[in-house]
Amino acid sequence: MTAEIGSEDRVAMVRRAWDAYNAGDIEAVLRFFDADVEVYVPTELANAGTYKGHEEFVRWVAAWNDAWESFDTRVIETVPVGERHAVSHVHQTGIGRGSGVEVTRDIGWLYEVRDGRCVHVGLHPSFDSALAVAREREGLESDVGS
Repeated sequence: MTAEIGSEDRVAMVRRAWDAYNAGDIEAVLRFFDADVEVYVPTELANAGTYKGHEEFVRWVAAWNDAWESFDTRVIETVPVGERHAVSHVHQTGIGRGSGVEVTRDIGWLYEVRDGRCVHVGLHPSFDSALAVAREREGLESDVGS
């Protein structure tokens, strides 16, 4: 039997993980993740693929950071969905390493939390699409509020 945490605690955990990530503290981020965390990035986003476990997550982040001269991630909001999920609306701005091209994009990050640890992270092309997937994973109707 799993002990799920409340929606406020889930959102607070995700916010702390974002704060740690933006501070460059990957070890603190890893403490939020289950050892077998799965990170899914669809083909329409950069660095697409499925990454499993802490080691693959660290490699994925390193490859992402290597592609940018500078990169800024700002969380606009994080909302709970159902009993296990939270979704962050994230604004990203980066300057490509070597190219100097500036890229700006809003995306959705979906988190599934079980037993106080994140077991799944899914990046989505928009906040709304991440919300829809979270609701589907929870078995909720698409028009049901979180």
